Amino acid sequence: MAIPLIDPVEEWYVFLDFKTGNILDILDALFKATGRGRVFMPNPVVALGDRKLTAESEIPDRAYTDVVLKDLDGQGYLSGPHVDTCTTPNRAKEPDLIFNYSRPDPRFKEVMAYYHIDEAARYIQSLGFTNLCNKTIKVNVHGDFVNNSYYNHDTREITFGTWYIDDAEDADIILHEYCHSILDDQVPGFGLNWSTCPIAEGFGDFFAACFFAEINDGFNRECVGDWNGIGKIGDCVSRVDSKKHYPEDFLGLESCDRDGEIWSAALWDIYLQMGGASEIKARRLAARDNAIRLIIESNFNLNINSRFEDAADAIIIADNNIYDSTYEHLIREVLVKRGILFPLVKVEMQAEAEPYMVRVGSTLKFLINLTNAGEVVWKKAKIVISIHNEKHLMVKKLVKRINNMQVGMQKSIEKPWRIPKRLKNGEYAYTVSAYYSRNKTGSLEGKFMVIV
Repeated sequence: MAIPLIDPVEEWYVFLDFKTGNILDILDALFKATGRGRVFMPNPVVALGDRKLTAESEIPDRAYTDVVLKDLDGQGYLSGPHVDTCTTPNRAKEPDLIFNYSRPDPRFKEVMAYYHIDEAARYIQSLGFTNLCNKTIKVNVHGDFVNNSYYNHDTREITFGTWYIDDAEDADIILHEYCHSILDDQVPGFGLNWSTCPIAEGFGDFFAACFFAEINDGFNRECVGDWNGIGKIGDCVSRVDSKKHYPEDFLGLESCDRDGEIWSAALWDIYLQMGGASEIKARRLAARDNAIRLIIESNFNLNINSRFEDAADAIIIADNNIYDSTYEHLIREVLVKRGILFPLVKVEMQAEAEPYMVRVGSTLKFLINLTNAGEVVWKKAKIVISIHNEKHLMVKKLVKRINNMQVGMQKSIEKPWRIPKRLKNGEYAYTVSAYYSRNKTGSLEGKFMVIV
């Protein structure tokens, strides 16, 4: 019997044993065809290794790459299981499925969109996400020149803008917009408010940069939109190697593109730490796959109100789920340096007052042994000794500041205090507290006797 499916459009022949009802075989009833085309990989700037190109430049044939267009529906259009250019006006139609266009032909952008989205979808599925965004995305590559490219959360369609250098001529931009579709599939409506928008923008930039990181030996790999961004600052639409730090460089409302550079840079640093900075290509490729898998997995832990801090925690959870926390230390180190996570500051401390019984006018010594058992060098740390009488009223506070205490370092501190003559006989309590950047990280308590 034939079983048709509507969304996505599919039809399967299912062969049954009429006696037992067992499935004997399943065959795809829709004709799948292989086409050919030409694309930029990912754009002419990277393909040619030339940062001096302009929109008016003549693009030579060597900038193009001949590619296979997989699983076309055979009707002569650029329509397949992951992308369909059906919303594009005057769409390309080639009965022989040969779509060999060059940049001056507006149909060239359709080939770009079809090939790069299809390849990205197959790549994501190869990482184990077989059910993620497993649908046909409708694409219009001839949007107007007023609007930028965008993903429509209501229609779930992508429209690419046309101004100066059309957006669909640059595969970085194509994959960035496709990432909005991926996120919307993971968390419906994600990216529509000021807190999630920078995460969505940063993820799109990171994915595009990481996916194409090895093209032309990594030429200009930190630049997103090398071709589409010509004429902008740095000749990029955005970069993944920004030095921006959270929260002081976070602008907030109506600045999610720029704030997204904080998140994309954090993700890029994670990729570099996982092996993306290696001199060995095989290690860089493994790091690319591991980093992208990690970040996509982490997106499932987000919600429509997630902020940078939540997304950071989501990555740590994902690392635990799929890599058994193998990368947790480096992930935390990266996110702490970006200011997104507060460092894990841990102190191991021993303290005593010597002698236990002390006369007024004499000196009491507090002896404190510290170990920096956390993840960061103590640059803004202090030890605070608070002394209280039997009525729990503070009679003295002593402060000892600590600078440049390395991770794992041990330190012995001696803090003397001359007992004032105004103190009365009795037992006094003291609390020794360690602080890092105004946050208490540990404390100990003890007692001593004052004799008049």
